[in-house]
Amino acid sequence: MRQATYFTVPLNTRVPGTPEPRTVSYSALCCTRCNACVQSCPSYLLQREEIFSPRGRVQLLRLLLEEKIKPAPHTKLIKQTLRACTLCARCTQTCAGQIPVAHHMIVLRRQMQFHFLPVTLRAAHYLRAQFPAFFDLLLGAGLLLRRVGLITLLQFFLPTWLRHAHKVLPHRCLSLKTVLKKHGISATDQNPDALYLPSLEVQYFDGNIARYTLKATHAERPHILQHTSSGLFEYMYGSQVTCLKQAKKLLRTWEKYSTAKPIALLTDSIEIYSFLKNYPLLFATLPGWKKRAEAFAQSVKFITDFSFADGKTDTSGRRAALDDSTVLYPPTDAAERARKILLAKFGSNMIQCTYSRFPVPVAGGAFAYPAQARKVVREVARDVVQHQVTDIYCLSVWAALEISAATRRYYPAATAKHIAYLQADYE
Repeated sequence: MRQATYFTVPLNTRVPGTPEPRTVSYSALCCTRCNACVQSCPSYLLQREEIFSPRGRVQLLRLLLEEKIKPAPHTKLIKQTLRACTLCARCTQTCAGQIPVAHHMIVLRRQMQFHFLPVTLRAAHYLRAQFPAFFDLLLGAGLLLRRVGLITLLQFFLPTWLRHAHKVLPHRCLSLKTVLKKHGISATDQNPDALYLPSLEVQYFDGNIARYTLKATHAERPHILQHTSSGLFEYMYGSQVTCLKQAKKLLRTWEKYSTAKPIALLTDSIEIYSFLKNYPLLFATLPGWKKRAEAFAQSVKFITDFSFADGKTDTSGRRAALDDSTVLYPPTDAAERARKILLAKFGSNMIQCTYSRFPVPVAGGAFAYPAQARKVVREVARDVVQHQVTDIYCLSVWAALEISAATRRYYPAATAKHIAYLQADYE
């Protein structure tokens, strides 16, 4: 199949079940149109239209690649299709050919030069990357105004994504710096026993997750990588060049502290964990960097890689469930380990299935598509009510915030929190 001139960037990615990297054109040809992916797609379950299903998206991609249709007359439809995709990778999980549809959609976005993030959000991300101290100052001022109630009065003048954040975030946010200072944890160590890459949400909104993560992973001398990007956000919403630049920077930092022996790199976010584990795929065309990335990926750890002590808390009368919402890659072995941890703690009160068909938009997805995110979270809340779940443990920090906000409104008896909060029971 001849590759169209407006698709110049191949998708050099390898997913579970495939021995070699795939290009976009070859991967699209692997689709047999069997329909196995359709019922796993949250956007299709909400829209009920073929073009919003993974199969429909792959066929649209094939038509564009084969130049059977031109982009220009169908720009609106293509944009709607791309916007509806939550990049949750549930389709890849159910696909016999393991077609990475989420990655295809990102490549298509870049090639069509669609910018899905609002201009103000892109500007905020630029400030955080280039002027972190100034970004911290602005964010601190915004949170202070929010605490005293001024943001509520002015919310109708705010961008849509900021109004969504205002509804989701807890009233009192606890920053990572505050938690470190309160508990006497040093953020830097010249001879650390672990590197810790906190998610943005942990840095600014729920720093306790960092404390519980470090405690569970037994990191006594951590070096915390604040204002350091994994490259995930850039991969999803920026350019490949910027993403590789951030990835190389993180790789060099890890190598700097791993001169004597490889040092563990911890993260509290399942989406960042999956992305770091797949770093070698970013450098598929750069053999030297790929080899370095393979060594790096072996050192990446998530909180479920470590055992939790036997708790003394009473879980009788409580029902627990696991939310494994993520992006780009299907739920990993980390999700299975989390499920086993909850089963050991809650026993028969642990809901054994994935209780929701609607993974929460994470990694900026909720900010990019607030209306769709609210619709998805409402469906999650209905599942929580149906199963009478009281404790929802999330692998994604943002998913925990989204579900927590929804349950406060629809089912106050339930609480949603990050998996690291299990460690709080053992203090």
